[in-house]
Amino acid sequence: MTLNWGTGIAAAYLTFALATSGFVAFAMRRPVLLVRSDYYADSLKEDQHLAARRNALSLGRAAGVTTNGRDGIHISIPRIRPSRRAAP
Repeated sequence: MTLNWGTGIAAAYLTFALATSGFVAFAMRRPVLLVRSDYYADSLKEDQHLAARRNALSLGRAAGVTTNGRDGIHISIPRIRPSRRAAP
């Protein structure tokens, strides 16, 4: 069997078709989370959650919660530095 340009074109087409079919099969198994009746409200809630996580991560190890037994909790929150205070 000799390899000529027709064989190369057939191999390229077959590779493209298999890759496309594989991607379609993968995409069909993924959940579609963007189709919601309350998409805008849910997006705002997600933005607030991400902002809260970003703020918590910016505190670093300075903030913490520890327990002392069955019913005691100690929450430590650092003081806000004047340079980082948000404008009212």
